[in-house]
Amino acid sequence: MTTNTPYPAEMNNEQVEELLEAYPSVIKSLSKAAKNPDETLESLDIWFRTQLPKVVKARGNEPYLLKSEVQKIVAYKLKRGKFRPSLLGFASRLDEEAVKATTKRAFKLIESPTPSKEEIAAGAKELSTLKGIGPATASYLLAAYRPSVVPVFSDEAFRWVFYNPLAGAGEAWDRKIKYDLNEYTEFVDEVLHIAEYHKKNENEVEMIGFVLGRRALPEEKLKKDTKAKEEKKKDESEVPVPGHTGQEEKGTTKRKRTPDDGQERTPKKSTTKQTKRPKMEKGAPKDQSSSGRVTRSQAKQGN
Repeated sequence: MTTNTPYPAEMNNEQVEELLEAYPSVIKSLSKAAKNPDETLESLDIWFRTQLPKVVKARGNEPYLLKSEVQKIVAYKLKRGKFRPSLLGFASRLDEEAVKATTKRAFKLIESPTPSKEEIAAGAKELSTLKGIGPATASYLLAAYRPSVVPVFSDEAFRWVFYNPLAGAGEAWDRKIKYDLNEYTEFVDEVLHIAEYHKKNENEVEMIGFVLGRRALPEEKLKKDTKAKEEKKKDESEVPVPGHTGQEEKGTTKRKRTPDDGQERTPKKSTTKQTKRPKMEKGAPKDQSSSGRVTRSQAKQGN
């Protein structure tokens, strides 16, 4: 099976930079007009990534989020991914003091310069005590405080970091997601490895996955259409055994149409399918110089 989607271990520096540069244009293409210009996806993305973290950090040693900010973050998440209107309802019914207290506790859990997957998962678990806030939404709330070290749990990024079409159906862009804490923890762990390998922060890894996921949508539609055509062609290639019409009698089978020369073709033996995706070896990609690059720990300073 061939694919245009690059594996994390096979990407070079040029590809990484191109994808990051493409992120704003992808967001802009998904942004729809709104009565309030500040409520478009493009505006919310800028607010979430550049403005909100500064506001949160300015609240001192015990930063927190306001209920209005949580509502705005939820709106942003829904515009960026799948729209689930019930989440907006839950957010609107949250208690202001509960939001402040819970976000304070959660942010406290990810204060280290480079939070581990366990610490990030613990923060997400704490936020999930708020009604209507699951691991995916919790990841956005954590990222509002530490954007460079907490990857948001997006469908696109999740499917990319575990992308393995060689393993068969359900392992590529069609992978099903449970949206539970275990999956988010596994996702964070994989993102940490990719970030270290490519000398990028976790936020940037998620952005790369998001762009690739959005680019893959037309490709996935084409695959589904092709599969449907192949199945239709297969059905049409099967004809009833001569002398039988309508319903098959018990014990009879359908005969596949043979080539025009009348000779039965012996099917070729299938070869063993490769199911493992390329691994990320220690060190940076071959074409990626460490000159001018920052390590994960350096990328987190001040965040």
